[in-house]
Amino acid sequence: MAKSFEKKIELLKEYFKKKPEILMAFLFGSRAQKRERKISDWDIAIYLKENDFKTENKIWSDLVDLLEKEVDLVSLNEAPPLLASKILREGIPLKIEDKNFFLDFLLKITEEADYFLEFSHDYYQIYQRAKSLSETEKARLERIFIFIENALQEFEKFQKMSFEDYVQKIEKRRNVERWIESLMNSILDVSKIILASKKRPLPDTYKKIVLEASHQLQLNEDLRERLSDWVALRNIIAHEYLEILWERIKDFVDNAKPYLEKFLEKAKEFKNGKGISSFFINSSIMRN
Repeated sequence: MAKSFEKKIELLKEYFKKKPEILMAFLFGSRAQKRERKISDWDIAIYLKENDFKTENKIWSDLVDLLEKEVDLVSLNEAPPLLASKILREGIPLKIEDKNFFLDFLLKITEEADYFLEFSHDYYQIYQRAKSLSETEKARLERIFIFIENALQEFEKFQKMSFEDYVQKIEKRRNVERWIESLMNSILDVSKIILASKKRPLPDTYKKIVLEASHQLQLNEDLRERLSDWVALRNIIAHEYLEILWERIKDFVDNAKPYLEKFLEKAKEFKNGKGISSFFINSSIMRN
């Protein structure tokens, strides 16, 4: 059994070595902890240079063929912070393309895991005292609204920024990154108050939190998807390659303003109790 396991590990390492699109790969779960049974799946986590469903699906298919067992493939690009942190700390490395990248990601995801624990605690506190939106939470929302309104005025300034500015001028890079991170944290905080005050279960990722809050605000599908995608920028800023990150930042700077303005408009209506029905969130969103 041990020799068979070691042989499979070597096969996996050889496979990932030939895949430049994969920056990191780890084995985790029961097999990594030597608690596997004959029917155990192989739990493997990967971090892709460019997160893409088709690429991920092809890798999953390759791994099933290689291992001749079922494979549970997790994308570290999108995994919940607590899970990603556990995988990096306890998993067996199968590939680490760049050690500095790994250490930066480990630091960031550990911070995110700690933040999510605090976030969850605050969510629970709001949930416990909520019969409807309390005056305390209304006041919190008003403070966040003021910050968002001020941050929205910065779009024009950052739209003038070039890739050369972003790469060569560290202060400008930090300014746009902090601005996006703070703005999307504010959207996340609004989403937290909306869902907790309506006593909805806490989703396990920030993307799902914003997606479900946007659903509660009756925003259209395009707006929900775009906002929930952009909230990921608050997580990737510290550990992405500049070329890839610039493309995402440029997309946000060029396109996000009207989406954020609509979210803000609907969130204000929610705070004022206008036009928001108390329907249940589609259970499929919770599962995805």
